[in-house]
Amino acid sequence: MMVYIESIVRIFNITGLCKFKANSHMKKGGAWKMKTCSFSSIIRSSGIYDIVIMIPFAIPGVVAWTMHQISNIHNSLMLSGTVPEFSSMHLLFINIMAIIVIVWSVLRVMNPIPLYGIYDTVTRIFIAAIILVYLLQYNVSEIMWLFFMVEITWAVLQINGYFFKYKPSLELSEKWA
Repeated sequence: MMVYIESIVRIFNITGLCKFKANSHMKKGGAWKMKTCSFSSIIRSSGIYDIVIMIPFAIPGVVAWTMHQISNIHNSLMLSGTVPEFSSMHLLFINIMAIIVIVWSVLRVMNPIPLYGIYDTVTRIFIAAIILVYLLQYNVSEIMWLFFMVEITWAVLQINGYFFKYKPSLELSEKWA
C-alpha cells in the first residue's frame, strides 16, 4: 500500500500539480505532508489520471488487449474470482463508457471548478460502492481491489481538498443566498 501511495505522490511532484514532502517520521510509517496544492490542482490531477488510465479502454482493438492483460495478471497472481471472456458487445460498452469518462476528465482538466470536484467525488464513492458489491457478492477478480482503492484514494483526496484547501469567495456565497 505504501508503494502505491508513494507512486501517486511522485506523479504529483513530477507534474508539478502538487508538492509533497515526507515528514521526518516517514521511515516509521508516518504520512506525507502536502506542501502546496490547491483544490483545483487535485481536481485537475484526478482528471489527468482518469484520461491516462481510460485511454486503453476507449480505443477499439486496444481494449481487448488490455482486458487480456488484466486476465493474465489475475491468472499469474492466482487471485480468486473470475475474469470472463469478453465478446465484441462487451468491448463496445467498455469503449463507450471509457469515452464518457475521458470527456468528463477533459472537462475537469480544462475547468477544475469545485462543483466538478464534488460531482467527481460523489461519482467515485458510488463506483467504489459498486465495485465493493461485486467483489463481495459476485466473485469478480480480486484485481478489482486495486480499482476500488484508486477510487477511494481520489475521493479522499478530493474531500480533503474541498474541506481543507477550498476557500469559497464571498461573491459566490452571496450568489447562492
